Amino acid sequence: MWLRHTFRLEFLVLAFFVAALFAVTGASVAAEAAERPPVSPGDNETKPRQYDSTARGDAQPDLASSSSPDGEGGGTVTLRDITVTATRTEREVFSVPSSVSVVDKKAMEREPRPTIAEHLRDIPGVEVSDGGMGGGTKRVGIRGESPSRVLVLIDGMKISEQKSMDGSMIMIDPLNVERIDVIKGPASVLYGSDAIGGVVNIITKKGGTEALQGTVAFTADSSNDSLTPYASLYGSWKGFGYRISGDYTDAGDKRGGSGIIDDTGYMQSNLSAYLDYAWDKGTVGGGYDRFWGNISIPGAESGGAEITMHLPKWQRERWHAFAELNKLSGTLQKIRLTGFIQETQKDFWNDIRVQQRTSTYPVYMQIDVWQHPFVKNKQTTYGGNVQTDWTFGDDHYVIAGVEYLYDDLDARDDRRGWAYGQNYNAIMGMPVGPQITMQAPYNDIFNYDAHQRNIALFAQDEWSFLKNWTATIGLRGTWIESALDDTDDATVQEKSSRDSHVAGSLGLVYSGFQDWRLRALYSQGYRYPLLNQLYIGTTHGSSGMLHPNPSLKPETSHNFEIGTRHEGPDGVTADLAAYYSLAKDYISSRSMPGTNDTLFENVDKMRSYGVELTLSRTWERWHLTPYVSGAYIRRTFDRGDNGGKTSNTGDPEWTGRAGVRYERAFSPAVTVYADAYGRFAARAREDLSDGTRENHAGWGTANFAVGARLGEKQNYFVDVNCNNLFNKRYTPASSALEDPGFHVVTRVGMEF
Repeated sequence: MWLRHTFRLEFLVLAFFVAALFAVTGASVAAEAAERPPVSPGDNETKPRQYDSTARGDAQPDLASSSSPDGEGGGTVTLRDITVTATRTEREVFSVPSSVSVVDKKAMEREPRPTIAEHLRDIPGVEVSDGGMGGGTKRVGIRGESPSRVLVLIDGMKISEQKSMDGSMIMIDPLNVERIDVIKGPASVLYGSDAIGGVVNIITKKGGTEALQGTVAFTADSSNDSLTPYASLYGSWKGFGYRISGDYTDAGDKRGGSGIIDDTGYMQSNLSAYLDYAWDKGTVGGGYDRFWGNISIPGAESGGAEITMHLPKWQRERWHAFAELNKLSGTLQKIRLTGFIQETQKDFWNDIRVQQRTSTYPVYMQIDVWQHPFVKNKQTTYGGNVQTDWTFGDDHYVIAGVEYLYDDLDARDDRRGWAYGQNYNAIMGMPVGPQITMQAPYNDIFNYDAHQRNIALFAQDEWSFLKNWTATIGLRGTWIESALDDTDDATVQEKSSRDSHVAGSLGLVYSGFQDWRLRALYSQGYRYPLLNQLYIGTTHGSSGMLHPNPSLKPETSHNFEIGTRHEGPDGVTADLAAYYSLAKDYISSRSMPGTNDTLFENVDKMRSYGVELTLSRTWERWHLTPYVSGAYIRRTFDRGDNGGKTSNTGDPEWTGRAGVRYERAFSPAVTVYADAYGRFAARAREDLSDGTRENHAGWGTANFAVGARLGEKQNYFVDVNCNNLFNKRYTPASSALEDPGFHVVTRVGMEF
C-alpha cells in the first residue's frame, strides 16, 4: 500500500514537471513581442548542433567518408566534425566538457572485426572482456570499472540485464552501425543508474539517399574459421525512410597463441527493420531488432571441481517507436518521445563434478559428486522518455526530460545432482564392498519473480556566461523501487527496497585560445543494485553459490576531470585528460569462510585516478598520419574491516596503441589505405577476496590492416586486418581466455 501511494506521488510530481514545461513555453512565446532570434549553431562553436541521431536528414551511403578521433581506421583525424551524444544534444567533440571518444563507420569498415566491442578496445581507458566465454560475447569496461558499471545503449535505449554476472553484452552487427559514442566517467546525471563508469551509445544506420540501395558483404575470421554473410536494403522515398538488414555467423573453436581452445565456438544472428516518415517539422518512426546466439563455454576448475558450461540460447528482441517535433516556437526547439519494449531470454547450464578421497591407507573412500544446475531467465523491459530542448536568449540551451524504465524478471533455477561413495583397496586396486549412497539424487526447481522500477527527471543548461566561457550544469532526480515478488525458494525471502537520489554535474569549457579548448568537469555517479545482487544470486561458473544480499546499498561516486583538446592547420590533433574518482559503497563479493560460496557486499571505498591521451599528426603531402593513444590508471580498493586496502585490482597501469596510417586516392575509382600499428598492456596483479593473488603478464602485438575502395562510386570494397603478426601468446588482464594468435579478418562486398 505504501508503495502504491509513493508512486502516485511520483506521478503527480512528473505531471507537475511536464505542466511546468508547457507553462514556460507559453510564457516564453508570449514574451516574444520583440522576438529575438533563437540560438544558431553557427553563432558560437560551443553551442550544440540541432541534429538527431536517429533521424535520416543527413543519411549517407554506407561507405561514405567520415573520420575518427581515436586512431581507429584511416583518414584525417578531426575533433570538429564529429558529433556526439555526451550532452544528449549532439555537438562537436571539440567543445564538450566530458571525455568522449567516437568510432565511426569508416573506422569499423577499414579494420574489420567480429564484434562491436573489439572496435572499442583501442580507445584510451577502455578494456574489453570475454567473461570466460568464446565467440561474440564481449563486454566493455571503462577506466577500470567492470562492464556491469557501463551503460550500453542502442539509439539511446538501454540494454538492461538484471541477472547478468558482468554487464550487458553488445549484441549487434558492426556493419549495421553508423557510429559508437563512448562517454568515459560517470554520466548518471543524463543517463541514470549503471552509467557510473561510462556510457556506450551505439547509433545504428537508418535510411539512405535514394529510393533503393543495398549492401552485401562477407566477413571471414581465420581465428575461428567463421564466415559471416551480411545483407541490407535501405533507402528513402517521398518522405519515408527504411532499412532491413541481417547476418549469420557460425564459428568454430578459437585458435589461441598456444593452439585450439576447446568449447569456444558459437552461432549467432542479427535481424533488424526500421521505418520512418519525415517532414519539415519532425520525424516519426520505429523499428524491430533481434539477436540470437548459441554459445559454447570452455571448461574450468573452481574449488577442486571440474565445471563445464553452455549457453544454448541468448536472445534479445526489441520493438521501439519515436516521434520528434522541431522548431515549435522561438524558445522550444525540440520535443522527442521514445518508447520501447525489450525481451531478453537466456538459458544456461553447468555440469559440476567433484572427486574426493577420504580415510587412511590402504583403504580409502572415493566420493563422486555431480551437480547439474540449469537456469532459464526471461526479462521484459518497458522503457520510455520525453526530452525537450529549449533556448532562452542567446546564452542558454536547456534540455529537460522524464525517463521511465521497468524491468520484469522471471528466473527458473533447476538444481539437480547426486553423490555416491565407494571403498577402494589401494594395494589390490579394486573396490571393497558395495557402493554407498552419500546423497540421494535430487531435482529442486526454484522460481523467482522480481521487478525493478526506475523513474527519473533530468535537466541540463549550457550557459555561455562570459566571452569564451561555457558552463554545463546538470541535475537528475531518481526514484527506484525493487522487489522479489514471488519465489518458492525457502532460503530467500520475498522482500522489497526503494531509494531516491539526486545527482549533479558541472562542466566548464574555455575557448579563448585559437585551435584549443580547455575543459573541467565535476560529475556524480549513482548505481542501484541489480535484482540478481539483491534477491536471487547465482551458481553460474562456480562450484559454490554466489549469495544475494538484500541489504546492499547503492553505489555513489564523485569524479573530477580536467583536459585540453587541440586541432589546428598544422595537422596536429590532441586530446588529453586527467581524472580522479572516489566511489563509496562499491558492490563486490567476498568468500564465505569454510565454503566455496561467496556473498555480494559493499566495499567501503574505491579510489582511482589516471591520464588518457590521443595524439596524431597528418602530413597530407605524404598521405601519412602517425598517431599514438594510451592510458595510465591506478586504483585502490578499501574493504575496511573486511580486508583492508589493496592497489592490486587487476588493472594494467599502462595500455596503448601506436601506428602509422596511409591513405591515397590514385584515381576517382581507386582509393587505397593501410595502417601499421602495435598494441600493448603492462602487467597487472589482482588480490582476490579469498586471500590469493592472480598475476597477469604484460603483452604487446604487431598488426597491419590494408584495404581499397574501387569503382566509379567507390562502392566495391576489400579490407584485410592482420592481427598478432608474430603469434604472441597472451591473455588480457580483463579476460579469462587467451586471445587469438596470428589471424586474419577479411571483408569483401559491394554497395549498390
